[in-house]
Amino acid sequence: MIARPEGLKIGTCKNCNSVEINHVCPNCGEEFCFKHTGSTDVYYCRKHPTLELNRVQAENRLNRCQILNNSKCPSCGQLLEYATLPSGQMYLTCTRCSWNSRTNSPMILGTSERYIEREAEKYGLSRHADKCNDKLRKRKGIEFCLNCFEKDLKDSTETPFQLLQTRYGLNFHDTEKTITELLSTGAIRGFLDKKKHVFINLTDQMEAQLVSELQTNGFLDIKKIEQNLNASQDTVVKIVIEMIRKHKLRGTFTHNKGRYYIEQGLIELLLQELNNEGKIVHTEFARKFEIPEGNVKNYIMNMMRNKIITAFFADSGKETVSETELENEIENYCIQNGIFMITSLASHLTIAPELARKSLFKLIQKGVVRGIFTQNHEFLTEDKLSEKIKSIARAYRKISIRDLDQKLAITEQRVEEGLATLISKGSINGYIDMTDRLFVSDGKQPVTSFSSHVSASPEPSTASQPQTATPQSIGDVEVVRQYEFVVGQLHFKVVVRNKTNMAIHDIKVILDVPSSYRRARELITINVIDPGNTHGVDFYLEPAECGISTIGGTVIYKNAMGKFHTIFIDPKDVQIKCPLLIKSLDTIDDCQKAIQSLHSDARAFLIADLPANMAYSAAHRAVAQFDVTNV
Repeated sequence: MIARPEGLKIGTCKNCNSVEINHVCPNCGEEFCFKHTGSTDVYYCRKHPTLELNRVQAENRLNRCQILNNSKCPSCGQLLEYATLPSGQMYLTCTRCSWNSRTNSPMILGTSERYIEREAEKYGLSRHADKCNDKLRKRKGIEFCLNCFEKDLKDSTETPFQLLQTRYGLNFHDTEKTITELLSTGAIRGFLDKKKHVFINLTDQMEAQLVSELQTNGFLDIKKIEQNLNASQDTVVKIVIEMIRKHKLRGTFTHNKGRYYIEQGLIELLLQELNNEGKIVHTEFARKFEIPEGNVKNYIMNMMRNKIITAFFADSGKETVSETELENEIENYCIQNGIFMITSLASHLTIAPELARKSLFKLIQKGVVRGIFTQNHEFLTEDKLSEKIKSIARAYRKISIRDLDQKLAITEQRVEEGLATLISKGSINGYIDMTDRLFVSDGKQPVTSFSSHVSASPEPSTASQPQTATPQSIGDVEVVRQYEFVVGQLHFKVVVRNKTNMAIHDIKVILDVPSSYRRARELITINVIDPGNTHGVDFYLEPAECGISTIGGTVIYKNAMGKFHTIFIDPKDVQIKCPLLIKSLDTIDDCQKAIQSLHSDARAFLIADLPANMAYSAAHRAVAQFDVTNV
């Protein structure tokens, strides 16, 4: 029968059911064995006094020093000691940092101490390696109930060290050490505030509730959490910071730490503001939600980078305006001004001139705004251009295209295209003389409307008009169109058929092409088409996008009496399929063309007094020395 050591009482330990009771708590009445009794006892080795162990650590080491003499940790340089797995395998671990030879390099793991020592010497971890194995000495402390200690930590959100020191008779070092050990074993959850010497309790349930509220609302109300947890603002802020660190959340606190906004919640607020107002003034938004102004711009940049919004910075980066709002403001500015400098538009919208030009050009491509850019960095709307041409037409009966482009500060091609468009819409009255490259205007401006088709019937005459023998136009002018694909390009052909009994002249064929096509020109001029004749024009377009698009246009011509008529080209749906197939050079005709493009180096020699067969054999042997193929 084993004798019971003096001082032990009969009972059962609460944690391990051991009958060797060492301590009975006078407060909770629970009994604990020697190993599970809270204690400030310190165990140390005479040779290595810097390593201090508690009662449980000394018990696990069988009260023997496990340090490897003359050893050095490869990470921090401190002493190494033996550690043993439940399977019996041994390895080395650092007495200060987390390095160990089981999971780190060099890897040393074995069942023999001698093997561990040889490997430690081999990798330079120790000189003359041997285990200390001295008996640990004990520095007697006090005993206390760990059960009550844990309960005090769990009962309140924050527990100051001073309260624990007074209640259990511990000093500051022992209090901090005991709480750290309980955290490492998982007996309690939370973290230490070493600056204020407070333990903050953070349970799994509390953490899950805060995370759920953060994901649902997009923010945490710090004051509300203070009331629920009965804790100070600093404690709640530290809890939130610990939760942010653990879950790797991104967000920001308000200036007074009254709220914490998660990044996704701020993005939703920014989207709502941008959709409602069309723009965000960074200072006002930051003041409204009491967050740093720099964070607002950073979140907007991330939204642009991730293509959550399509927006631009304005006012030197102090504002953000959506693409829709910017286009609306540009459209209104065009309506109000008609003609303006691009820099004036940029200054009015507080954006960069290049952004103003690109946005205006995009509106032109969409057909929202119609106008042209001048060489003076101005923009003229179609109405303003019409007014300027009308004023010129009143001053000049005839004016050359070259003079007109200098007055309007645009290219001759743009003048010609613009005039053709305005004439076709009835905005101005006149015609273009392509022979002398003149614009001839009528005295009366503007013409209110044009006929969209040609009528075969003659104009009606009233009784008051004198009956004169004027020639009558009989028949119609017909316009047909078709397209085909040629080597990756779209060949769009427009044919004008003059089925009248008189010639038509100054014919303008204007093609209305979507922005998804690259084209060299949109206007082709035909001087004259005789009666009964047909004339076709060809447009070669290069598709830049796939899909179905509609191509139409207008034909403007002048009849024999000098009257203008307009015919609209029926729109044609064109489908572009990707990838575009390009014809491969694999036919005999293609091979012959390729051969003709090669360099030719032919030589002729006169051979006398030799038979033909012998001459051919000699020439063949001479040519065979080169890298050629005999065909």
